[in-house]
Parts: sequence; structure tokens; C-alpha cells
Amino acid sequence: MANATGSYSDNFEETPYYIKRGEPLSAEGMNAALNTREKITHKEVYNTEADVLSASNDYYPSSKLVKESLSAAKMALEESIDALSATVSSKEDASNKTGDLDSGGSNAALYPTAQAVKTALDGKENASNKAAIITDVNKDDAVKYPTTGAVTAWAENSNNKATSITTANKDDAVKYPTTGAVTAWAATALMDILLPKGMIIAMENATYYNNASAEFKAKWKICDGGNGTPDLRHKFLRGYQSGDVAAGGADSRSFGIGTNNLPNHNHTFSGTTATGRLPCLGSMHYRDVGANGRPPSGVFSEGSRDGYVVGFEKWFPNEPGLSFSMTPQGSVTGGGSTTPDRITVETVPSYYTVIYVMKVA
Repeated sequence: MANATGSYSDNFEETPYYIKRGEPLSAEGMNAALNTREKITHKEVYNTEADVLSASNDYYPSSKLVKESLSAAKMALEESIDALSATVSSKEDASNKTGDLDSGGSNAALYPTAQAVKTALDGKENASNKAAIITDVNKDDAVKYPTTGAVTAWAENSNNKATSITTANKDDAVKYPTTGAVTAWAATALMDILLPKGMIIAMENATYYNNASAEFKAKWKICDGGNGTPDLRHKFLRGYQSGDVAAGGADSRSFGIGTNNLPNHNHTFSGTTATGRLPCLGSMHYRDVGANGRPPSGVFSEGSRDGYVVGFEKWFPNEPGLSFSMTPQGSVTGGGSTTPDRITVETVPSYYTVIYVMKVA
């Protein structure tokens, strides 16, 4: 039997084939030789319905079938590689892996390792301890933890929610107000209770008032006589008693000083020497003072012209007369006397200047 090159193969010259050149062929040898080759009935060829190799050990493919099968396998492999690449590209980069959740913080690019997650979760509540509802049975359980919904459902009955605080519900022990209701009530009703209209308070200076909110300045006005306020500039406040007038007093007061205002005290005085003379005629019989050209002098003055006898008549060689000299001095002790002058005394005590503001609305 010739091979593909036209020569005989030595493989079949020996037993059990005995196929040699020039030798007769036996049926047994031919059958044994043919049994070493594939049967034509076992050959698989390419067709559009069977373009891939089967998995049977009893068949052999044609070259075209092998080529087409390899092409199909290559295409499937390329598709698998593309799918794998897409899968790999969707995976996290190893450089983004972190073993510490705390260091990762809120970084959206990092992903934790299983150990990091376990470590972080070790300190967390076990989901088996979660309570979806709060009941009389578990409300005192120190291990269970309620969900937000459970807390809301147990703690709050929306029927008892009040969106505004009114005179009708402000003393209700069941109703509970919303934050907005409390804020609105505190800004109006509560402020009117604590700080009613007409209340006067002090502020350090006008700068603080000017920097206050518009809402404050709409209700509180500076006490300068405008906007329905009293003028309290340069004024002190005084406690009211029934019958008192609204305003009064002064920064100073003028008054006279009388004897009762002065303590006992002493005065000293002194004066100049005073002299005088009363002349008379040549007898002790005084005639009219100032008569006969003999006027009095010094501290004496002429009086009536009625004379009088002070003794008996006797003639003297010289004209007699009465002369004296006096220098006054001494001290006076007493309580004093009322002075005609009035004095003004400052009555303002020590002070710190502020501005007064009054609630007008």
C-alpha cells in the first residue's frame, strides 16, 4: 500500500500485516492494516449547521471543519476576552483598597477589605437586635434598639400634634407643639407675657439699639418723647406711689439759710476810736445844747434846746464841758441770723449714662 508520496510504508511489512512488494496480500493482513486507519464513515465535514467539532472519540474532522471550528473558537475567545476586560474594568483598583475604615473616612474612591468591614462592624449593633416596633414587652429591653419608624410610631401620635399654640390648647397636657409653633408662640405671646407693652428697660448706648434687629426696633422705641414714649433723657426713674405725678424734681435746688440751718458759733468785732465834746457855759447850769455858738462835736449832735440843771450854780474861771473817747471791740456768741442771699446746691448723685427704651407694641 502506497503512502501519500507513492512509496510503501515499512510499517505494514511485518506481522500482522505482511504487506510487502512482490508478496501476495492476505485478507487478514489487509484487514489489520485498514483497521489502523479511520473509517470514511467517521469523517466529519463542514456544513453551516455543524460548524464546530464534536466531542466524540469515534469521529475525525476535515481540515475545513477544523479551520472553521478554530475560527469559531477564536471568535468566542475574543468575545470572552472583551467581556472579561469589561468585567475587569468595572472592578476596583487595588490601590483604592483600604484596611482601615477610619482612615478612609468619606472617600468615595476607597473600598474596604473584608477584615476592615468586620473590624468596623464588631462595634456595631447586631441586626437581630433591631426592633421594628416598640411594645410594652420590649420597651425596657437594654439590648434591643428601635428603628426610626418604631420610635416615631411609639413616641408620637400625629393626632396630638399642634401646629400652633392657642389659648385653647396652651394648657393641654396631651398635645405637643411643633418647632414652628413653639417659635411663633415664644416670639409673640410669651414675649408679651414676660415683657408687656409699656415696659421700660435700659440699654448701654444708642449703638446697641441701632444694631438690634428690625423686629426689636419695631416694638421697642427710645424714650425721647416720640413714638408714644416719655422723654427720659437726663432723667432718673422713681418708684410710683398712688397720687404721684408722672414727672418732677430737678438737677439742683436753691434755698435760703436760716438760723435753724446754722450751728452755734462766735463772731469777733473791732472798731475805730470815737471822741466827742459837749461845751457848756461857765456854770454847771447847762443851757440849750449848741446855743451861744458852742456846738457839740465828735459823736455828739445837737438835740432840743431844753436845758436842765445838773447841779448848783458856781462860776468857774474856764468854760466847763463833757468830753469822752471810746474804741469798741469784743465778741458775740449766738445762733446766727437769716441771710438774705439764696444758694444753689447740686442734687444729682453719681451716675452712669444709659438710654431707656419702652415697648410700644
